[in-house]
Amino acid sequence: MDITREEAEQIIETAKVITEELTWNRVRRRRNEAWKLSVSFQTENGDMLKLIGNVSDNYSFALIYKGKPIRKYTVHTSPHTDPISGIKYQEPHKHIWDDQFEDKCCYVPDDISLTDINDAFLDFIKECKINLQSNYNRVSFSARPASERQW
Repeated sequence: MDITREEAEQIIETAKVITEELTWNRVRRRRNEAWKLSVSFQTENGDMLKLIGNVSDNYSFALIYKGKPIRKYTVHTSPHTDPISGIKYQEPHKHIWDDQFEDKCCYVPDDISLTDINDAFLDFIKECKINLQSNYNRVSFSARPASERQW
């Protein structure tokens, strides 16, 4: 089933609650340290969602609905080109859902921490209208935050 931009935005704007403790799990890799976080939860309307996070040399957070990332924040070294504007983004950016281009549309946000990955994650869930009613276990990531990178 296709997701419309309107449906995705409605899911984003609906208040959501996570009661499960949020914990990053270390993933073994040869080259670098990596961390993953994943929690599934339901909206008041019964829609199933998943919140995921990935941190290694790069990092990203996403809100998943029907298997699709309807909102995503990414910090990575390769550029991303927005299919509508044609703008090439090298700096940290958010992806928004679009009927035609799925999660390829993006913009540079001004509401997410660039100095701390944990704070960036908490800013992301706040933007997604997720109320965290449990513990969030901060991690001292070895990945550099966005503020320490060259764009």
